[in-house]
Formats: sequence, structure tokens, C-alpha cells
Amino acid sequence: MSLIQFSAQYGGGNSRNVIGPYHMRLNEIFYNDERKNRYFYTLEYLSIIFRVSGSIRNFKSEGPERLKKVKNKAILTIDFSIPQEKWDGVDSNDFKAYVADGIRGGMNMLIEACERMGEIQDKERILHDFNDGIDEFLRN
Repeated sequence: MSLIQFSAQYGGGNSRNVIGPYHMRLNEIFYNDERKNRYFYTLEYLSIIFRVSGSIRNFKSEGPERLKKVKNKAILTIDFSIPQEKWDGVDSNDFKAYVADGIRGGMNMLIEACERMGEIQDKERILHDFNDGIDEFLRN
């Protein structure tokens, strides 16, 4: 079990190439590290799904939204919608900071939902590990 799993929906064009490397790197940091586990009582992990608009599909929104529990699974998920103008032609460092800010916003919403559900074992550890992971993401 890990803290967060990242997935993505791509809207075409270059959207996969722009977010794909970040998506994979974030899973290396947050989902495959077995040292970072047992954060919740019954939840397996949290999930953030990038919805990246492109030339074929426009998700018509921006930021973290649509928080829900996955049906028949012990997983909470939230979408992070990214409009095409936020990545197309944007400096890679600026886009990476934008992605990190969006992940922070989504994580805050997920943690609040976990607290309402009585799922959090150790909030300090979650926040510490999450912040360490975001710092690692921004460094590399």
C-alpha cells in the first residue's frame, strides 16, 4: 500500500508527452515506496487523476474536482483538470510548479474527506511524507 496513485486522461495533441513524465515520476515517489504505508484504517490509498485537455478533448474545467470514493474499492479519488493553455507553450518549470500546486490542492481535499470519514491514522506522518514527496518531485 502507498499514499497516492496517479492516473491520467489525455485530451490529445501533445498532452500525453507533457504530463506523462510527471505522472510516472509521481507514481515512483508516492505509489511504489513501501516505506510509506499504513496511513489509513480501511482505505488502500488515495488517487489523483490528471484530466489534461488537448486538441481533441477539452475537459472544460481547471483544478481539483469530483472527489469520490471508488465503487466497491477502498480508494478515494479526485480529478485534477488541466486546461490546454496551462501546458501548451508554457515553460516546463512553471508547468511543474503548477502541477505541484494542483496536487497540493487535491491532496488537501482528500485529507479533509479522510478526516470526515475517520480514516486517518497519523495526519502528521501523511503531511510529512506528502511534503517530502512534493519536494522531491520539484527537485528532479
